[in-house]
Amino acid sequence: MVTPYPPTKVKANNEDLTVENAELEKLSALDRIAWAWDRFGEGLIVSTSFGLQSAVILHLVRQVSDRIPVVFVDTGYLFTETYEYAKTLSEKIGFSEKTYSASMSPAYQEALYGKLWEKGKEGMLKYNFINKKEPMERALSELKATAWLAGLRRSQSEDRQDRSFAEWQGEILKVYPILDWDDRKTYQYIPNLICPTIPSRAWAMIRWAITTVLRRFLIPVPRRIPGTGGMAANAVCMWSCRKAMTSQSDFSPA
Repeated sequence: MVTPYPPTKVKANNEDLTVENAELEKLSALDRIAWAWDRFGEGLIVSTSFGLQSAVILHLVRQVSDRIPVVFVDTGYLFTETYEYAKTLSEKIGFSEKTYSASMSPAYQEALYGKLWEKGKEGMLKYNFINKKEPMERALSELKATAWLAGLRRSQSEDRQDRSFAEWQGEILKVYPILDWDDRKTYQYIPNLICPTIPSRAWAMIRWAITTVLRRFLIPVPRRIPGTGGMAANAVCMWSCRKAMTSQSDFSPA
């Protein structure tokens, strides 16, 4: 359900966000998004990379409000399947992303600097600044953002284990609604959102992600699913994922 625009916009009430994080810890993912919307209104944005898990955070955000801008930083180096997946999600969930890119094309970057990702740590820092950091900062500035929703999760890496639900990034409050979701819970949420309509070529990426998670839970799956070009074989893969991780009827977003 779409909520009305909140009458007031307030900032976090303490520098270290202890009070806010204690409150967010007790809320569901959906309520964390509503918490941010109630406080920041149209100063709130959500970012997406259109990875497989993007369906989760975008679907949750749209249940709170359709007025929260979706920001997509396009590096210019993404797979065709990523753009197909983005189109599918935008049509199925109902949003139009605001796309930001580097000020110079990939071809121009490579002409000037070569392939930065092959040039060690310094090269990667430069690549990330040109293609990710600067476009995102431009988006935040142009949209006059005061708060930023992102789909980061603690279970994704060891260095995120101690991350809080809200933290300052400069003058912007960054909020992570699904920070405490594990892989099982995340992948349970996905099938009903995207199973019927994903472009067939995008299934290669999805199959890889699903089989990786299944093997993580020691569930045997074949290395290659026959009929990779057909939706039927891919639907079996998704059904297997759902079956292995318990039924959707037992699940509610939290």
